[in-house]
Amino acid sequence: MNNRVIPLHLVDFRNFYLDIVLFLISPVLSLYVSFKNLTYNRRSIYIIGAFFCLFGSFLPPSQDAYRYREMYYDTSDVTIRLFSEEGKDFLLPLLMRLFNYLGFSFENFRFVLLLFCYVLWIQIFLFLIDRFYFSKKNYALLVVCMLFCIRIYSLSYGIRFAVASIFFIYSFFLFFFVRKRFKSFTFLLLALCMHFSIILMILLFPVTFLLKCLRVSFKKKVLYILLLTPIISSALTDTVELFSVMTGNEFMSGYANAYIEGTWGTNEMLSWLSFNGLCYTFGRILPLLFIIAFCCCFNCNSFLANFFLSTLLLLEISLSSLSLILRFSNISIMLGFILILCNIKNISMQLMKMKILSFSFVFVFILYSYAMRDDLINGKQYKAILCPISTFFTDQYPDTWVREKLHLDGIFVNSTMDH
Repeated sequence: MNNRVIPLHLVDFRNFYLDIVLFLISPVLSLYVSFKNLTYNRRSIYIIGAFFCLFGSFLPPSQDAYRYREMYYDTSDVTIRLFSEEGKDFLLPLLMRLFNYLGFSFENFRFVLLLFCYVLWIQIFLFLIDRFYFSKKNYALLVVCMLFCIRIYSLSYGIRFAVASIFFIYSFFLFFFVRKRFKSFTFLLLALCMHFSIILMILLFPVTFLLKCLRVSFKKKVLYILLLTPIISSALTDTVELFSVMTGNEFMSGYANAYIEGTWGTNEMLSWLSFNGLCYTFGRILPLLFIIAFCCCFNCNSFLANFFLSTLLLLEISLSSLSLILRFSNISIMLGFILILCNIKNISMQLMKMKILSFSFVFVFILYSYAMRDDLINGKQYKAILCPISTFFTDQYPDTWVREKLHLDGIFVNSTMDH
């Protein structure tokens, strides 16, 4: 048993509490200790996740985070008018006003939100693997995949949709694995109130049932979906026309139309279109390709497997909709990883594939880090992971810093990126 990882129910809690104290003193040291203890204390993953959250929450408030920071400090009043002003996506503004009222800085608020998301994701991971013993090597690869499955940069900057995605995944997990219906619907409601585009995930349920009724192998279903790409793309014009006549529904006639046409993603890409830019864009969905290849080995027909396939179908609504591909691919990747965990008995026979999959996740993180080099150079996230206590009680990005370093669109004044 020396080469095996101890199941969660056999873990000594005293070591975990010591890890928490060590994290408050020195996150870097606690990260090292947690990785060292990972094979016999599965709860150490929470400490590692907290380290990611601390790093991400103190990244500079640039890009989308610039807008969220402006929203956060706009007002500290929590009023009933909020619900009518913010429309369907009122949850994040409501939380912002609440935490601002309590005296939290924007970075502290972001840390709490990120930590909550990581806790939910780690709970799913531990629940699905706790029934099995693993070799240390297999377990380490699974942990790497799990940690990097959440894109920390997307969660730190694109807060609304990233958090809504985690809520939806957790709702799905509660409904189909834990059988806690009320709690599941609560998190689904929270996901919709955080970002209403999650409604597209619910609309995939009928597609999932149709795929489940299709009596062919998982591989053939993937092949059929790929073959449907030209048909779906050719039907794009008719779909847009259908949405355009739905004038009574703002979401269907406006927002959904923009998603289908790829308005936001395409316009952004055209502003800096290049071969390297396209490689970077599709490189970010690299883990999804390996997950599909991995899952083809299982040949399962569960609801989860077919729902995962239906999300792939959603990604093919328009190849031009780069915002859609990158945004909903996060959900597809997490669902695919859960599907792998559900077939974990076969993992010992797939060691090389696990290595490739973990490499793809780390590669995407490196890719994001390169793209976010301005933030990594100018930010104070390193101070946060070295001196967390002092960082939490001081405003690391005051208005003077923001006005000096950032343009009104959230781009750094001394940016090395070509826009």
